[in-house]
Parts: sequence; structure tokens; C-alpha cells
Amino acid sequence: MSSLRWDCGHTLTRTEQSWDSQQSAWANGFRSLYSWDSLGRQYYEERQDYSGGQFVNRYDVTQTYDKNGNRTGYDKNVVGGYNSDYGKAYNLSYTFNSVNALGAVTDGDSPGYLCSVTCDANGNVTQVDESQLGKPPTPQTNHLYTYFTYDALNRLSEHKTKQYVAGGTNAWVWTERPHAYDALGRLVHSGYAQYNDGDPFPGFANVLHACSGSRFVQNVSSDGQSFGARWDWAGSGSGGVSAAGEVGVPAGQPLDHGAAQRIVSWAAYLDAAGQLLVLRGNQGSGCSNACAELRGIPSLPAWRRRGWGAPTLCGADVAA
Repeated sequence: MSSLRWDCGHTLTRTEQSWDSQQSAWANGFRSLYSWDSLGRQYYEERQDYSGGQFVNRYDVTQTYDKNGNRTGYDKNVVGGYNSDYGKAYNLSYTFNSVNALGAVTDGDSPGYLCSVTCDANGNVTQVDESQLGKPPTPQTNHLYTYFTYDALNRLSEHKTKQYVAGGTNAWVWTERPHAYDALGRLVHSGYAQYNDGDPFPGFANVLHACSGSRFVQNVSSDGQSFGARWDWAGSGSGGVSAAGEVGVPAGQPLDHGAAQRIVSWAAYLDAAGQLLVLRGNQGSGCSNACAELRGIPSLPAWRRRGWGAPTLCGADVAA
């Protein structure tokens, strides 16, 4: 059970409890506190676990801002012995230039860490150079270079990293991830490639992002034969493709006309960009009412069917 309490409009306390069947009572689990300033900026967070009959601090985060609203500090403190549960502690400071573009980041808890940042004229971060001075007996400086490319609408179109990998590889390794969008601004395609600096480019392994309307449904391999985890949205049974010719729509949702009139399986049709454009029911019983509702939608144009035979449900299609 989760309970929320607001104090004076600027502090939120969230308490999590679970039912203890042996005690027949709610048992405290943990408590999180969040605080905002008068401008709506979060400046404090604290996690407390219930232990020994009381709530005990495990970590806290304090944030600071300049007069322009830029976050200038992020200080996370973690109680000793709990880093594996809540991450490492760090005390980050951010430096901005005269046009509020991020220029550098330092870590007060790690003096050997430095980070320089380059931004374009639109304020987009285009390059990050992170360096960490190694500890003896190997005190060399290690770098991680990150590059970002944007399209004319300031959407991320490529993300690349370059870092030195020792221990067998002993080479600078590039990792590249390109992205593409459709006319509606939806992310429809991503790629992945990794190779050693100086080696021939191996080409991208591609994945398509299927959407239903504005909502992401799932990832689909470029050959249409492999499907990622299905996403379900509140108030929708759209699900996603779990196997060729089957979409994760629970029987009777959203078209339920009684136990004898349910659409129980679907086929999904995607265009060349991987968009989920049409769902067609391919099984059903006593579906006259459902079919009547679905008629009138144009038949499939020259979109590619993805690895399954032509479904039939009174010849009806469903527009996604």
C-alpha cells in the first residue's frame, strides 16, 4: 500500500507498506521525502528504510540552482554499506556559460573526474569528454568520448561513444546508435553497431519501433520475425505482437459482444518503417456484431505482411 502526504504544498512524503498476514497488520517498508522550492524546482530527496522500529536514512540528494534556473549542484550521499542497493555517492557541480549552455561538470567526491561539454547554437549537447584519473598502480587517465547529432528539428539522430577497452581488446571501441522519425515525430527506427577504431564499419543491426497512434507498442526486428516485450497502455488492450500472426489483445478487449462473439486473435501489419498500421482479426466465433463494426475500413494497400498467412474475419480490418 502506498500513501502520500503533502506538507505546506512543497514537501511530499510517500510511505510504502505491505500486509503482514501473521500480524494481521500493515508493516512499514520504506519512506521517501521530496521537497520543492517556491519555483517548483526539486531541491531535496531522501530515502528512509524501516529498520529496528523506526525509519532510518539510507541516502539523500540535495540540488541547487542559479538565478537562471540552471541546476548547478547535485549532491548525493549514501550511507556506508548501502551502495549496492542505492548506487554510489557523488557531488556534482555544473558550470554554464553566458547563454546558459552547459560547459563542464566536476565531482567533489571524485577529484580525478573531469567532464567538458560542448553545445550547439540551440543549446543541444553535441560532445562530452569525460576523464577519470586511474588509481595506482595504473594511474593513467581514462577517457569516454560521447557525441550527439541532431536533425533540423533538434531531435537526436545519432549517439556515438568512443572508449578504450583493455583486457584482451586493447583498442579504442566505437559504439553507434542512429535514430529515425516519421512525419508525425514518432521514433520508428534505431540501429546499433560496435567496432574497433580503424576497423571496417560492420553495418548496423536495426530495430523497428511499432506504434499504435502516438503510443509505442513494441520493438520489432528488421525482418519482422522477432518481437520485443509488449507494452500495454491504461484503457487499451492493444498489447503487441508476441508471435507471427498474433497480437497480445486479451480475448474480448476492446471488442467484446458476449462470450460467443469475441475476437480472440489478431494479425499485425507494419509498413516499411515498422509502424503498426493495421490489425486484422484472424479468429473468432459468432462474430457478426464485431464484423459489422469493423466493416467499411479500406482493405490493406501494398504494406508488407510480416511472416504470416492472410487472416480472415469476415474480411474485416481494424485500423490501429
